[in-house]
Amino acid sequence: MSTVSLTSNQKRVLAKIVASPTPTVAGEEISGDQNLIAARDQLVKLGAVEFVGSEASMTDNGQQIARDANIVDEAGQLTPDGEALAYTDSQGHEDKDTARQPETSPPQGAPGASLPGPATGSGATPSGGVDAGMNLAMSHVPQYGQLELLQELLTPKDPKAKVKKPRKPSTLEQREKSRARHWSKTGVSDETIKWMKDGGML
Repeated sequence: MSTVSLTSNQKRVLAKIVASPTPTVAGEEISGDQNLIAARDQLVKLGAVEFVGSEASMTDNGQQIARDANIVDEAGQLTPDGEALAYTDSQGHEDKDTARQPETSPPQGAPGASLPGPATGSGATPSGGVDAGMNLAMSHVPQYGQLELLQELLTPKDPKAKVKKPRKPSTLEQREKSRARHWSKTGVSDETIKWMKDGGML
């Protein structure tokens, strides 16, 4: 059987069976093309392929024939020539249905990869709310003034807070006022007190 001469479509049927993940998929790939169906039936007669219901599989004899035809290597994997046959139709054109199988997963995951786009756009609201806004405001304040500004922002404004008292007079001012009150109680006139101050008596 190793000397069997295969047509292009017979080789193509064997390659599609090897490339298909299950016998059912292999049967569907072959059943869509009348030329491949004819080639499949010939391979069944040769004992290279089994076709039951809608499932197509390769026999041990078919594997040997595929190796001799350079469709698969010694490990049973498709050779470059076998891959070229597996993904073309009976006319030699690319079989879109078959070629699309290896790319099934990427299109499904592609939309998900683009979902985070709007959330990370320049117009998105930064996470953190008020804290993020405060950080932005603080970035424009010199470092030495940030602590004071932060304390002012965090200190609650109490409308009932006491008004800061005016500065207390110095000790010298206190003494002068005390003396003025003392002399005023004794009945001495302001002119006399001024004269005594000028003379160094007070």
